[in-house]
Amino acid sequence: MTTKTLFIDKKLPDKSRAVVEFLLRASIEAIGADGTSVMLLSADGGTLAMVGMAARRGGLASNIGISVKRGERVCGRAVQTGETYIINGDVQKNPAFASLKKYQEIKSGMSSPLKAGNKILGVLNLKRIEMDEPLSADEARIAEGLAAIAAEILA
Repeated sequence: MTTKTLFIDKKLPDKSRAVVEFLLRASIEAIGADGTSVMLLSADGGTLAMVGMAARRGGLASNIGISVKRGERVCGRAVQTGETYIINGDVQKNPAFASLKKYQEIKSGMSSPLKAGNKILGVLNLKRIEMDEPLSADEARIAEGLAAIAAEILA
């Protein structure tokens, strides 16, 4: 699977840009996500900001810089709890996230925290919007491994 869309925040240091690019491309290739993004926590730990996004299809607009508060949405909850969340099907049918507003029809999604030891730096998000096969626990372990490697380098 080839990455056709790739956006990375130009304000990131070169090393961080390289790590984010690796994580985005590896997520698409190793897991088979249709799209993926990386969000990093602000210095005060209260807000996640998107610093990178990639997709298998082209022609997408950049979402670099959008932010989510810690604990909000699935990605914010993953950072708050330190746990990976997989949502298969309509997020609003999941009791834990029923109140969320949908921004896109996602068949399967995952948010996995970027953890270096006990410190959480951000989150890796993956989605399947075209593929019918749901993301699995095995794929979550791969995402967690990739996120851990990236977090250790970024820390």
